[in-house]
This record gives sequence, structure tokens and C-alpha cells, in this order.
Amino acid sequence: MKKFTDQLLVLIDKAVKRSIHGVDKVAVPFSGGLDSAVIAHTAGKYTDVYLYTVGIKNCYDFGKAEAATDFFRLPFKKIIINNEDIKRAIIELIEITNQSNPVKISFGLALYFAAKNIEEEILLSGQGADELFGGYARYLDYLEVSSDLLQEEMKKDVKMLINNISFEKAIAEHFGKKLFLPFLDNALIDFCSSLPVEYKVQGKERKIILREAAKTMGIPHEIAYAPKKAVQYSSGIMKIIKKMAKEKNMSVKEYIDKTSAPKR
Repeated sequence: MKKFTDQLLVLIDKAVKRSIHGVDKVAVPFSGGLDSAVIAHTAGKYTDVYLYTVGIKNCYDFGKAEAATDFFRLPFKKIIINNEDIKRAIIELIEITNQSNPVKISFGLALYFAAKNIEEEILLSGQGADELFGGYARYLDYLEVSSDLLQEEMKKDVKMLINNISFEKAIAEHFGKKLFLPFLDNALIDFCSSLPVEYKVQGKERKIILREAAKTMGIPHEIAYAPKKAVQYSSGIMKIIKKMAKEKNMSVKEYIDKTSAPKR
């Protein structure tokens, strides 16, 4: 494991350096969890890093991110949003991306608010780590069938993410920002594709080698092993969308479809 962990650390370092070459400051959308922590910690060796966390008042991510800043000691800002912010943002996000898929919209809203509110030109995201290192709970089900099936499904997810990354980049570009995703560096993708599955998912453990890499970096255990929550839930955004849909006696899909429909 140590040999592969050391190789991974080198590749992450190179990928982050390539993303921020010649840049004197970057913004990192920060949940206080593993993926954004690895990116922020690595980038902090080479440039000024500013951490931003998006969410409704008292959301899960605010507590987790605030606790993590004691270790990072980097500038940190909460972007607090409310029902009206989310309602307006859904309309604009659909216009920006020409997408009304509820999963994409709910996921993209956190990035929308980050890109809209940051001062820095460059956004450095930890997206892609779940697909590369086996972060999703459903990967445990695939592993119960076979390790080959798990590897196959993870590769499909990486390919799908790369094919759809224009969605996130369109959001950033709308606000005059550039989005970089170091985990989707080609060398990193090739390395992860060739890794034995037991270094990614084993038993009930997920993202094993990335957590080991974080520990080697010196990132505290409570951050490296923080439980995974999708940003639309940990930020409270999905909670508000469901509430607004319920008030109209609609499903989330119906609510977003109605929002995206042209007004007559």
C-alpha cells in the first residue's frame, strides 16, 4: 500500500501544480471533508488558498468546515443562502446550462453560489475523487457481486463525469471564473484505473488509498475519515428544494420542470 500511496501523492501534487501554474490565489469550494481537504492542503504549498463553504443557515457543511479550519488556518468564508436565493438560482442555472435534470441542478447549485460570490478567478474543486477512489455507497453493492464489476462501473462513472464536465465549467464561466479539477488529471485517472480494487473499496471501507494519502499529508484523522455526504444534502440545498416543491404539491422533478418551462 505504501508504494502506491507515495505514487498517488506525487500525482496529486503534480495535478494541482498544473492547475494553478502562474496563479497567485485560488478559491476552493470546501466541505471540510476528504476531497476538498486534499486539494486545499496541496494547493496551499504553492499559492494562496481561500476556502468557501455554501449552505443554508446551520447546515451540516458549515459545522464540518469550521472545525477543519483549525487545521488549515486558511482564510475561510461561509456563503449563506436562503429559500429565495435558491429559487432564483434554479431559474438562472437552467438558463446558464440548458439543463433541467433535478440531480444536476441540485448538485450544481453549490458551485453556482460559490462562483457567484468568490473574488478569485480560479476555482479548484475536489470533484472526481468519488468516481476514482470508490466513494459512493452503491459501489459496495457492486463489490458484493465481483471486483471486476466494481472496476467496470467506476470506469463508466469516470467517463460519464468527464463527458459532463462542461456543465460545471459553464457555471464557472458564466461568472467569469475558471474551474479546474485536479483529480481528473489524465495521469491520475490512468493510475487509479490500474489500481487493485482493494486499495479503493474493501469490506465497508471506501476511498481507502486516498484516506491513506491524506493521513500521510498530515491531514487529521477526523477530516481524512469524515463520512461522505452529497453536497446537495450536506449544504441543505435539497432540503429547501423539496420544501418548495411540497408547498406546490409537486415532486422535485415536477417543480424543476415547471421552473424551466417558458412563461406564457
